[in-house]
Amino acid sequence: MKQFNVSALGMEELTTQEMKNSNGGFWWWLVGVVVSTAIYCYENWNELQDACQDAKNDYAADNL
Repeated sequence: MKQFNVSALGMEELTTQEMKNSNGGFWWWLVGVVVSTAIYCYENWNELQDACQDAKNDYAADNL
């Protein structure tokens, strides 16, 4: 069986410092998550409001 050098394949784990040095790394990932969440909320705002109202109604019905 052939042996592969994992670092040559680019599959090794990055340290925090290496992540910071590699094109923003963690910060670009974090920005992507925040932007994706904002877009999802904007596009599904009515459904989110309906779900919240349903949850309030269910909670009120359970606590009569």
